[in-house]
Amino acid sequence: MRTLSRRAEADQARQQVAMQAGAREYPAPPFPKQHLAKPGLEADLRLAPMYDAPFYKGSEKLKDKVALITGADSGIGRAVAVLFAREGCDIAIAYLDEHQGAEVTKEAVEKEGRRAILLPGDVADPDYAEAAVDRSDRLVAQDWRAWREIPISRC
Repeated sequence: MRTLSRRAEADQARQQVAMQAGAREYPAPPFPKQHLAKPGLEADLRLAPMYDAPFYKGSEKLKDKVALITGADSGIGRAVAVLFAREGCDIAIAYLDEHQGAEVTKEAVEKEGRRAILLPGDVADPDYAEAAVDRSDRLVAQDWRAWREIPISRC
């Protein structure tokens, strides 16, 4: 009986410690309670999301590809943009209106040695969505000057 009791106590102690995946400290519960109206601003969060994965090494799986990532101005979208860049991908950052967050993502992508463009707009607008894809297609062709020629009103 004592063995089972010790195992139960050890299991309970392990469950109270925050899981650590990687070589850096992660926030541990309890987390601050907070509710933001949608769409929220990442800058308003009390606990900023982690997105950089400093110990992940890319292996050029996406070398010289281009990704159009919606919502890349924050959270999971930013993490995807940074890690795709680490794999060798140029990034088209589509976002609604969080310009400051989009700039942070752009800088993080460029820090990985890749190119990034900002495409502010609403993906629910078909004209915007089409223009965003047009600009991304021009990136595939490595024609960085041409993407600037698409009217900003469309993207």
